[in-house]
Amino acid sequence: MVGPAGGRPVLLLRSLSFVVEPGEILGLIGESGCGKSLTLLSVLGLLPRGLAVQAGSVRLDGMELIGAPQRAMAAIRGRRVAIIFQDPQNCLNPSFTIGRQVGEALCIHKLARGRRAVRDRVVELLTEVGLPDPEGCMDRFPHQLSGGMQQRALIATALAAGPQLLLADEPTTALDVSVQAQIMELLRDVNRQRGCSIVLVTHDLALASQFCDRIAVMYAGQIVEEGSVANIVHRPAHPYTQGLLACLPMLGRRQQLRPIPGEIPTPDEVLAVGCAFAPRCRHRLQECTSAHIELHEATDGHRARCLLVRHSPQPVGPPT
Repeated sequence: MVGPAGGRPVLLLRSLSFVVEPGEILGLIGESGCGKSLTLLSVLGLLPRGLAVQAGSVRLDGMELIGAPQRAMAAIRGRRVAIIFQDPQNCLNPSFTIGRQVGEALCIHKLARGRRAVRDRVVELLTEVGLPDPEGCMDRFPHQLSGGMQQRALIATALAAGPQLLLADEPTTALDVSVQAQIMELLRDVNRQRGCSIVLVTHDLALASQFCDRIAVMYAGQIVEEGSVANIVHRPAHPYTQGLLACLPMLGRRQQLRPIPGEIPTPDEVLAVGCAFAPRCRHRLQECTSAHIELHEATDGHRARCLLVRHSPQPVGPPT
């Protein structure tokens, strides 16, 4: 994907590839600015003006979404792939009732006909997402609900048309810890009961390790490591992943938390070749800034974009 920078195009996402299996929860993690949200918007063709997909492919059950006609994408959005954004206050229309907004997807995709049928289905959806007094909530406006209730209503809107894939863009960022746990349990229930695949975007590695089946770590618009939760958390192979783990407070760890030095580079600062993390990496080799680095196999199903893995396939292990 390319975007403007000082009058010239720059790559925002590159060497980015992952697969989401049916019924799987994939965690997409990384610092703010690494391209997680742009990745989700690319899937649905919802990129902001000035950004474009230069090359690549997004496939849903074999159907190519990049370059698909708008009419085809309109049939896919909500019906087969739905997205949950992180701030419900900015996503819910303050002028419309909750019932009208949840029911809109049913009407657009012609999944319920008649006012009574739409209302009954909306009540079922609000009940499914755990809203108290679902019939009463239908006739309320967003400002009359708490933040957690608004997020549940937003999830009900995303689930209305029965999507196969749910893209959750930091759905708990604006919520307190107790409500965050409730929303994540709700998403896990949706995954189990509906068999709906989920891509969870978050900067919280601890949260991803609790709720995901696999994790893909992003840095500067690239996937730098991917694997099972057990491999990523207990045997991280990329120095960036190790740095993220070193920032997490853990029971039994007596050492001081160690932040990753430096900052994530802006798109126009990313090296054309070599490892984008090299300027911040304490393990960097001389060739890290000049070699083309692919994802190397660390263990079965566990890959990392790091020359250390190529030289020594066994992961370095988590920081102590």
